[in-house]
Amino acid sequence: RNHNTNIRYIAFLINTEKYPAAQSALNSLRESGGEKPDLLFLQGRLDLLNTDFESAKVNLTQSFQLRPSAGTAILLSRANLLQGDFAAAIDALDPWLADHSNDITVLMEKAGIFLSQNEEEMAIDVYKDIIELDPESVPALNNLAWLSRERDQEYAMEMITRARQLQPNDPAILDTLGYLLLERGD
Repeated sequence: RNHNTNIRYIAFLINTEKYPAAQSALNSLRESGGEKPDLLFLQGRLDLLNTDFESAKVNLTQSFQLRPSAGTAILLSRANLLQGDFAAAIDALDPWLADHSNDITVLMEKAGIFLSQNEEEMAIDVYKDIIELDPESVPALNNLAWLSRERDQEYAMEMITRARQLQPNDPAILDTLGYLLLERGD
């Protein structure tokens, strides 16, 4: 099998939770192929799944340095967050965002990290950036409405109304809308 086929096979093993087989195949490939970014990335994924966060950070950092990608930045961020290092989790995303400021997936990850740390103002800022890039981002509209509920009810209603127009039957949207209407007394 060629290198790309082997990479896809290892990713398949990881995705189907066959971690020992994935590690064995990855070890064999690393012995013959060296420290390529895709191999380091897969090793970092396995390290994360095995809760070896230090090794995950090392492998993902090396992978990102050799071939930066959104997926690598996100996993590196999660490895830091899982060790309780909030600042490093954000810092892991920033190099990617410096060159790809319109990457909504990474921005959503960043906003989610801020939410997980109760940094609501920071999350609001990121969700606003997302809405500027994609006015139809329903998760960002919903989260922005929720986070704005006590700060600016009118703005919160505007955001949730936009979200509901896009996905009228979404349970998360209906939940936020119901809460906002209840708070308004409607």
